[in-house]
Amino acid sequence: MTVRNLEYLFRPGSIAVIAEPEEPSSYADLVQRNLAGGGFTGPLAMVAARRASRLRLGPRVRVDPLPFVPDLALICAHFDNIPAIVAQLGERGVRAAIIGPSIRDKLDGPGFAAVRKAILEAARPHLMRLLGSGSGGIIVPGRGINASVSPILARPGKIALVTESASVASAIIDRAASTGVGFSTIIHLGASLDIDLADAIDWLADDPDTERILVQFDSIT
Repeated sequence: MTVRNLEYLFRPGSIAVIAEPEEPSSYADLVQRNLAGGGFTGPLAMVAARRASRLRLGPRVRVDPLPFVPDLALICAHFDNIPAIVAQLGERGVRAAIIGPSIRDKLDGPGFAAVRKAILEAARPHLMRLLGSGSGGIIVPGRGINASVSPILARPGKIALVTESASVASAIIDRAASTGVGFSTIIHLGASLDIDLADAIDWLADDPDTERILVQFDSIT
């Protein structure tokens, strides 16, 4: 349990969405629209992760040059391409990333576990923090950040919501919007590959914008 580099996730000053142009992603398009519509005033970029030709040596996917080094990257890609993307982002100075829902290329159990391990190994040398995999994202209303699948930017408040279910988060946001309830942060952990419930609570416990923490979880490791 550590809050190291979590400021880049909860308080990013710049954000980039990394997506594969060969595989149109409704998730990438949705997140980009929500970021643009949320009122985020920092640098925002859409960057391609392109598949290399079969004859080219090196990683099977290469991230295009970044127009700036983002504090936070949102990765929208095939699951088995994510280790290479994470490694390249880490080498370029990115310290936090959200791994969204992805196509798993019909990976079996051992194959899926191997990719999860490769993702963590790619992030570790750069002290890069990862939200997900399969995360619906994060919302920080007071800072105009809607790096999530929710089209509704919740109003600012003092309650932090930490959830395991994106659908539950959406239902709570919708209900809260109709009753005037606001949030300091809404975060969907997904599979908790790196950042888990303990990390999130540890950060939010010291967050001056948070007075209460609401947790929704089906099970706790």
